[in-house]
Amino acid sequence: MIGIMHEILFDFVKSNFGEAAVDELKRRAGVEGEKFRLDTAYDDGEWRRIVATAVELAGGDADAVETAFAHYAGEDLVLRFPGFFKGAKSARDMIARQPAIHNNLSTGLSDDARRRVNDKFSLDDRGDTLVMHYTSPNKHCTLYIGLATWVAGHYGERLEVRHDRCMKRGADECEIVLRFPDA
Repeated sequence: MIGIMHEILFDFVKSNFGEAAVDELKRRAGVEGEKFRLDTAYDDGEWRRIVATAVELAGGDADAVETAFAHYAGEDLVLRFPGFFKGAKSARDMIARQPAIHNNLSTGLSDDARRRVNDKFSLDDRGDTLVMHYTSPNKHCTLYIGLATWVAGHYGERLEVRHDRCMKRGADECEIVLRFPDA
């Protein structure tokens, strides 16, 4: 996971539960004093430990916390990277660009780290429907769907999501079908 997501997660926890919760999260996850960088890919196991600890501290169900985090991250990312959003004409256009944006963020990483980042997403464009293929040990399909839903709301558009194949249910990848009925 690229370090920017760590920082956004810590900001999410701080915004919802306060600075003491961030300190407790970092302590329990074993990352006290560590600063996470945009140009660095961090261990997925460490990331999963941080997320699991955040869910535990929030006292919620993992999918609900991940969805809330996705919406928070969308608001953060649109401020942090406004050019990505201004260049897209619609939610469909933005979501179609997402794998390229994701992979572009990995250009400064080592070859092995870049490969791990770039191998997570692939897209089939079927006109009014995009089919995202997602494979990651982090199993963040809920985060992805939350971000896609946030993007649709950001652009004031409707989005229908189907997610029949899921790594959390034993599939080899998540297949997330995103239909834009007004496209």
